Amino acid sequence: MAFAHSSSPDEVKLVQTWPNGSAGSSSADQVPSVVYYTNPATRAKCWGYETPPTRLLPAPQPLQWFKLLLQMNNSAPRRADGPGLDTMFRQLNVGGFRSTGMRSATEASSSGGFSPPTITPAQETAGYLHDIGITPVQVVSDFLQAVRELAQASIKRSYEFQWVESSKINYILTIPAIWSDSAKNLMVQAAEAAGYGTHRVNFNFISEPEAAAAYTLKVVQPNNLNLGDTFIICDAGGGTGRKLVATHSRYS
Repeated sequence: MAFAHSSSPDEVKLVQTWPNGSAGSSSADQVPSVVYYTNPATRAKCWGYETPPTRLLPAPQPLQWFKLLLQMNNSAPRRADGPGLDTMFRQLNVGGFRSTGMRSATEASSSGGFSPPTITPAQETAGYLHDIGITPVQVVSDFLQAVRELAQASIKRSYEFQWVESSKINYILTIPAIWSDSAKNLMVQAAEAAGYGTHRVNFNFISEPEAAAAYTLKVVQPNNLNLGDTFIICDAGGGTGRKLVATHSRYS
C-alpha cells in the first residue's frame, strides 16, 4: 500500500506500520490478506498481522483466499448433499469432517482409506463463511475497510493535519486481470460498503499487471529510456507486490 499527494506525485510513501506487526513485519510493504472473526454475529475481527497463529485458534480457522470467491460468482460451498453421507464416510474410517461434509485436498491426502471429494482452499473458505453467515462480499469489504482506515492514519501522520483535511483522497485498487465484469461489480459493492466512496468518483480499479508495469516504468525512468525499449511483466500470482518480474531490454 502506497500513497502520494498530487502536489508532489513522485514522493511516494509506503505504509509499513501494521497493527500488531512483529519485528519481522515492521517494515513490510504488504500485509497478509487474512481475517479472523472474533464475533461473527457483530463481524468483530482481527486482520493481517493481528491474527493469532492458527494453532492457537479454534475452528473455524482464519479466512484466506476470500477475494477469489468474487470471481467464483459468490458460489456456495461445495456441500455433500443427501442424508447420512457424513455418517457413511465416518463408517469408512475417514475422520476430520467439517460441517461441509468434505475435506481439503491436504487433509484427504494425509489420511488413509477412502477419501471423499476434495475442495480447494477458496471453496473451503466459502464453506466457513457459509457456516458463520457472512458473504464473500462482506469479508472483502471488512478487509478493505481495515486497509482504508490504516491508509488514512498513515497519511495523517505523514502530512500536516489541515492539509490532509482539505485534500480529497482518491483510491486506486488493484484487481486480477482475468476478473469478469461480475467479479468487478462485486468488488465495487465491497469497496463502497468499506467507505471508499463512489466508483469512478472516489475510487477506480487497475489490473495488477498494469500496476506492475507502471511501477517498473517509474523505477527505470532515470535510465534514459529510448523508443523501442521493451518490458515483460510476468504475473505469477500471490499479490501485486510479490509477483513482479520485469526485464528491460533495448533493441538496436
